[in-house]
Amino acid sequence: MELDLKDRVRLVAGIVMTLLIAVIASSLVLNGMNRDFNGSPISIVGVLSDLSLQTEAQKIAAAIFVGVVVLCIVFIGVMIYTTTTTRYGTAHFQGIKEMRRNGFVTPLEEGGLIFGKVARPPKELRGKPLEVVQTPPKEALNAEFISAPIDAFPQCLLIGPTRSGKGVSYLTPNCLLADGSLVVLDVKGEIFRNTSRMRVELGDEVLRFAPYDFEHGSHHYNPLARIAAITHPNRRYAELDKLADNFLVAKGEGSASNFLGGAKQWFIAGCLRAIEIGDPTLTRVHALMFGDGTEVGVSDSDRYNAIARASDNPIVRREFSNYGNLDPKIRQSYSQVMSDSGLKQWANPQIQAVTRRDDIRFDDIRSRRQSIYIVVQSDDISPLNAVIRLMFTDLIASIRQTSSDHDSGLGQVFIMLDEFDQLGYMPIIQQSMKQLAGHGARTTVVTQSISGLKSVGYSDAEVESLLAGCEMKIYISPNDHSTTEEITKALGTRTGFKASYSYTLNDFSNRSVNVSTEELPLFTAAQLRGLPKSKVLLMPEGHQPILADKIVYYADPVFKPIFERQKGPYPYPSRQLQHIDRLEQQVVRTAVENRQMLEAIAEAKTFEASPPREVQGSIVDLPREEAAAVYESRMNAIKNAAQQDASAVEAGKQAEKEKAERLEAKRAAAMKKIDSL
Repeated sequence: MELDLKDRVRLVAGIVMTLLIAVIASSLVLNGMNRDFNGSPISIVGVLSDLSLQTEAQKIAAAIFVGVVVLCIVFIGVMIYTTTTTRYGTAHFQGIKEMRRNGFVTPLEEGGLIFGKVARPPKELRGKPLEVVQTPPKEALNAEFISAPIDAFPQCLLIGPTRSGKGVSYLTPNCLLADGSLVVLDVKGEIFRNTSRMRVELGDEVLRFAPYDFEHGSHHYNPLARIAAITHPNRRYAELDKLADNFLVAKGEGSASNFLGGAKQWFIAGCLRAIEIGDPTLTRVHALMFGDGTEVGVSDSDRYNAIARASDNPIVRREFSNYGNLDPKIRQSYSQVMSDSGLKQWANPQIQAVTRRDDIRFDDIRSRRQSIYIVVQSDDISPLNAVIRLMFTDLIASIRQTSSDHDSGLGQVFIMLDEFDQLGYMPIIQQSMKQLAGHGARTTVVTQSISGLKSVGYSDAEVESLLAGCEMKIYISPNDHSTTEEITKALGTRTGFKASYSYTLNDFSNRSVNVSTEELPLFTAAQLRGLPKSKVLLMPEGHQPILADKIVYYADPVFKPIFERQKGPYPYPSRQLQHIDRLEQQVVRTAVENRQMLEAIAEAKTFEASPPREVQGSIVDLPREEAAAVYESRMNAIKNAAQQDASAVEAGKQAEKEKAERLEAKRAAAMKKIDSL
């Protein structure tokens, strides 16, 4: 074993100190038991020099001297061995005892996130490298949960490829037991099916935003509702500015990015105008920007200038006047950026329908328990990413406005962002991770790989910031190069041994061995890619890593009964709410027909009473009096539909209020039942 200069100095110093300690200790013992004839002190050196050891005291002193020397030599050897075997690092995986000592094995009742399970391996595998230890199914099922107090690791990053078991092992167990409100980006709707009935039993109001579920319907979310309720003009503008930053995202660099700043100002002006006219929806903003199809023969320039003249807001007048007077080619560039970066989704009638009202509001997310599932299919995430980005931007802004006082009485909010990279560039998440924890938010970002984050526009610095903002990193079956390299680097190094052999040229039986230490990674990239499917790698901030077993909720002795006790229908949006949707769509269609009717009547006024003349629109071959009568009839129909709609909405609110009271009573009963288990 090779020693460097520093180790050699320590060795020599240790030997000298050993001899001094031995001499002093044995001499003190010898003098305490006996003295020579003239009363002078006896030296152990003198006793050992003649090797006579005639008296009992001399023998005891000599034995003490030799014993101290041997113990000190052993201590020095251990010290040097430890120094040389940890020279390059001490990284290791935590064992069960270390996990208990660090607080990772805590009762589920404490409400923390659940990361995995840990079981002692069979005796024949103890001491083997962890990568070859696969916990038998029976022992894994009866293992202890790896959890932590809620404040220990509030923000998590979960990385795993498709079909690696992220939902089975982490998302579903935590959504079943989360003690607080829940907001989930639920790809494929599996989390809703697995957990929503349990959330109802716990007393949550369950809301499901599923724009493309035409069978079961969707609750509604209006991105501008919260901002429209703000009365202070400067604060309203500031909130719209933040909304624009996170909503409008240019694709790539170049000319699109150059126009993005101006497009955001135009977007803010459009939102202000929509609020001003009492229709605070992005459907109205889209109509202001691109028209609603009724202004036939009106140029964009005339339309923008007309909007500017009609507004009392100076920002609206300025921005729409500027755009009305721009060169058409430049104006088209701004419009293209606005459309491509997200607003074009509001040309979709279904998006218009599900964002018309605000069943889902985040301003009371901490004071009133609710579980909000944003259900989309994988193929629909990209077409809907602007809507989803707006929802989470609104959620984060609402949470940040709540008290950060732990004694405020406000509840926790658990946010699960599955397929995070498919939402596109969303810097507000990375920027607010640490701050959200102080406001009761517990966020889990789920992605397939680190390279996936970089592919949607996050810089290396932003990815590093996101990684640093997550106190717990969870890796399941990592298989891509960038992720495995990042894990290997983060795991650290350990000290290994390397033996080299040499032989003489003429005598191969004369062999010399040289053993040295070297730096080795705790886990190589190849070892990571070869991890068993049943394992999950945990990297808690400030602690050594943990190699744990995955949870399988439908086979786990704790989670299986919880999952199977869910009874009753799924909490889809009520039929009454779907009926209101149909009424609203009918009113919208009638309003369009009404505009066509007004145009027809205006044109009919120029006609002679006879002969009748065909006009454009839904009225054909009708004289002026009949057209007016039909118009009056349809106006009455619109009013009646609006009155019915208002009555239905009021009845729906009353029903929801009564439902909330019943849910609260049911939740209290369920909690008592769970406590008694």
